[in-house]
Amino acid sequence: MIREYRHGNAETDPELYALIGPWVVSRTLHEKLGMPITSEPGDIWLVSVDKNGNPIGFVQMHQFKNGNVHLRYLHGQTKPTRRALIKKSEEVAKAADAPMIYTNDRADKDIWAAQGYAQRPGQRRGDFVKWEKTLKEKE
Repeated sequence: MIREYRHGNAETDPELYALIGPWVVSRTLHEKLGMPITSEPGDIWLVSVDKNGNPIGFVQMHQFKNGNVHLRYLHGQTKPTRRALIKKSEEVAKAADAPMIYTNDRADKDIWAAQGYAQRPGQRRGDFVKWEKTLKEKE
């Protein structure tokens, strides 16, 4: 099951923080992701939970004024969890009328190509590139 949260909602923020808190403060995960985890009010968090309600993965989404959606972080305990989070993030982005969805990740992360994302040169240092997918053609 994937739960959806919007950061800044006073009613659901405590539940969101309880689910993602251990990851947010994990130096090991920050190193794996290549950056610390941050969020702004309005960002969407998709949190995958197991049958007991324990968190097993997350993706964070930020939609810009131009409509494009940036997947800022993706973490999951298994590849199927990560794939399900990517698929759900695309559904949420399409519902928000986003023309494009993208992330910055390492060039060797094959999950993005397998999900139909194209690799573009990135703006980040090191082995990071931009992975992007068009959700709707320009009118």
